[in-house]
Amino acid sequence: MTGVEGLDSVDSFANRTTSQVREDIKSMQRAPDPNNPNATIGVTTCKAMTIHCILKYGKLLILVQQTHTLAFGTIPNLLFIGQFYHENPDLMEGDYYPIPPHPPKFNNCDGQIMMENMESWACTAYGFRGIRLDYIFREKSALPVVGDPGFLQADDVSRSPIEEELVQHAAHTGAVFRCNNQKFWVMLQAVTHETDAYNHVCQFAPTLNG
Repeated sequence: MTGVEGLDSVDSFANRTTSQVREDIKSMQRAPDPNNPNATIGVTTCKAMTIHCILKYGKLLILVQQTHTLAFGTIPNLLFIGQFYHENPDLMEGDYYPIPPHPPKFNNCDGQIMMENMESWACTAYGFRGIRLDYIFREKSALPVVGDPGFLQADDVSRSPIEEELVQHAAHTGAVFRCNNQKFWVMLQAVTHETDAYNHVCQFAPTLNG
């Protein structure tokens, strides 16, 4: 472990929301100090920030199909993850995610342009849990090696390492993927409906499979 208090409980933190953790911290602040009956335990600002960082770290590990290791749970990683989700609060727990307008409808002439338009759209659209939707058509779910020193290190410095980690390693199974796959299918339907290309899309309509 990293020596950060509470890191042994990453899994339990990951199953709670930010508002629930805020209430936990308030309860801790009011709890009596077992060593001093006339005082409360109290939670310093630094400790509260650490708890919130652990919360985001645990949730991110689940999304990228990883478990805590010393290499992943470094103080710089915790602070980096916590700061990212503090600045982008809707990405992990919000009900709204940035979805740009759908690409132009397919004109039955140039399939290559249609594919490029859809790919560009997916690279700027976000789905459930704040995962950029271009992960939907990633070739395979390549799991990082446990303790991989490349965790959170992006080759493309113009993008957030956290966004890239999600695109590369978020699961292609489970409730999060089903929800995001449906978002992608809705875009496909909008682009191809009433065109020749819809013949290839409509067969997936019963399951909304993008």
